[in-house]
This record gives sequence, structure tokens and C-alpha cells, in this order.
Amino acid sequence: MKDRFTNQVAIVTGGGMGIGKMVSRRLASEGATVMIFDRDGDAAGKTSAELKADGLSGEPFEMDIAEVASVQSSIDTVLSRHGRLDITINCAGIAGPTNTKILDYTLEDFEDIYAINLRGSYLMTKHAIPPMLEQNYGRILLYSSIGGKEGNPGMCGYAATKAGVMGLVKGVGKEYAETGITVNGLAPAVIRTPMVDA
Repeated sequence: MKDRFTNQVAIVTGGGMGIGKMVSRRLASEGATVMIFDRDGDAAGKTSAELKADGLSGEPFEMDIAEVASVQSSIDTVLSRHGRLDITINCAGIAGPTNTKILDYTLEDFEDIYAINLRGSYLMTKHAIPPMLEQNYGRILLYSSIGGKEGNPGMCGYAATKAGVMGLVKGVGKEYAETGITVNGLAPAVIRTPMVDA
């Protein structure tokens, strides 16, 4: 399947490391022009350089999916450069506090994890849909977690926001079910990534 995504433009958030990095590589290996969105600009640049060294496409973007202006300006830049957006895969996420019961889980920590995991998923989906509607084609994939399905003790912020991502996928997927846009979610179990190692 080396040409499945030829002539398609893809955004991968959290594309600088972990799952997002491997998703970026897979899409690029199948022909996609990949935009590597990450708030760690160095990681995005490194992944881009690695892809290009292997003859693959990868453009780095230092941006923050929790900020409306950052999301909109980054997507606008993609559209101005490439004229289309076919695929958006939201891998960016943070774990937040672990081994912390809700009584010790601060509001600030909860708001931080909400901003990336749920608000970021909402913003990326909301701003990816308009260019996809113009061509009546698009693929949106949001990463949730088994923690959102089953609930992780000691990680109420992570479990709650990842459950929210599941609801977002189900609701928005039904909103666009009669178009050429699909909205899907994945809920992996524990995978060894830099986030898990931390």
C-alpha cells in the first residue's frame, strides 16, 4: 500500500514523537504530504528531517492545539501552501498527574489536561472540517484511550478527557455521516511512548 494517500495532505498532531511520529511516517510512506503539528518545535523538526532523509514528506509546525489562534493559523498555512486538507489525525495528548486521587487532583492540573486532550481535539476537528466540506472528502481520526472507556484510578483528568474524546467522535461522526467526511476514534491500551515513560 505504497500509494494509498498519494496527492493527499495530512495533519498529524503530536507528530514529533511517540504514536504521532509513527503515524506521520506511515502516512508519508504511503504517499501523503504530512504536516507535523507539535508544540515541541524541535521534536517536529527532528521528525521532519528524519522523514526527508528517507525521501518522505514531512513539514514541521510548532503550534498549540489548545489555542484557537494557533490552530486556525496553522491550518490556514497548510491550505495556503497545499490548497487542500484531506486527513487530520489528532495524536497530541498528555497524561497529567498519576497515582493521584481526585481529592488531591488540583483544578489547575485538570484544566491543563482538558486543554490538550479534549479542547485540542475539539478545536482540531472544528477547524479541519470546513476545507474538507469544500471537497466533500475528509478523514478525521481522534486518539482516545482505554482509560477513557474503563477509567484509570489515580488519573481522573486523563480518564475524563479521553472519555470526552469518545463522545466528541460519536457526536461529530453522526453530524457528518451523510457527507464524504468520516470521523473515527482509536482507544489504545498502554503503549511504550515518551509520555508513558515519563
